[in-house]
Amino acid sequence: MKTISEWASDIEKKVNTKRLSQIRYRKITLTLISAAACIALVAISVFAVVGDGNLTAPESDGKGVTVPAIEIQKPEEGVRASMIALFVYQGKVYTYINSVSEPADAENSLIGEHLGTAAGNLNEWSEDEDYTADFSASVSGEVHTLNGYDPSYKLCVAVPSEGGVTVDIYANLNGITLVKGEDLYGESRENLKGNYIDAAYLTHDKWDSGSTDMTPLEDSEDFENLSAFIDELYSSPFVTYEEIYESEPNQLHIYLTMNNGTTLGLRLYEGGYVGFDQMLGYAFVKMDSPVFDAVFALASAE
Repeated sequence: MKTISEWASDIEKKVNTKRLSQIRYRKITLTLISAAACIALVAISVFAVVGDGNLTAPESDGKGVTVPAIEIQKPEEGVRASMIALFVYQGKVYTYINSVSEPADAENSLIGEHLGTAAGNLNEWSEDEDYTADFSASVSGEVHTLNGYDPSYKLCVAVPSEGGVTVDIYANLNGITLVKGEDLYGESRENLKGNYIDAAYLTHDKWDSGSTDMTPLEDSEDFENLSAFIDELYSSPFVTYEEIYESEPNQLHIYLTMNNGTTLGLRLYEGGYVGFDQMLGYAFVKMDSPVFDAVFALASAE
């Protein structure tokens, strides 16, 4: 399994954080990269792409936040786009989150039941029905359930590697409504409470400079605060916060190592807002509790 630092480094290599801070969600539309662009990609499989002009904030009616379902379509001429890996299964679109490595003979493998083969078939010549058929994908590989997770939320693609296998994890984080933190972090999805075994943090200055020099949580009081923080996270409401990237509040990045070897990232914003690293946009849990301040104080501890 990858360490927290290795995982964070991988994520930062794949994400242009300056550009992602501008992404907006409403009707999420994924378009496909052109043939000319594919030539430039050389060894990279065909990926789907997100057109900036089609994204606005998630919708909130005061009773939760709805992240709209992804719709996949061909690119319009002149639309700026960037790559994203995905596949379709049972009418849901699963997008790439992160990867972990396992030995070939792992006793408690994350890889579950084989479901089918991601076709890697989505391109500018695809027919309309290709966009909704099971295992239509911008990537190729064997799709499995992910042990310990509801398959309606997370699946994985197993990629053989030297001495083992890379488990590419995909999640359905669209077409959902989140009312309180437990809807994302509770048993039906991330199952965070009681299942993390380690934690570390990164100040935003370090993160912004590309550093992965994380500070592990070692003080018993910090772990007690983190436990209370997660309790409060479960019960606090989801809200939208469209001004968050314009106001640029102080931030803290927390990485939790789960007992299955995966890593979960939380991004804390001054004022009580908690974002999920793998869900872009403006959907946040809003915490009004002293325990948020106690954990956030780590941001200025160095």
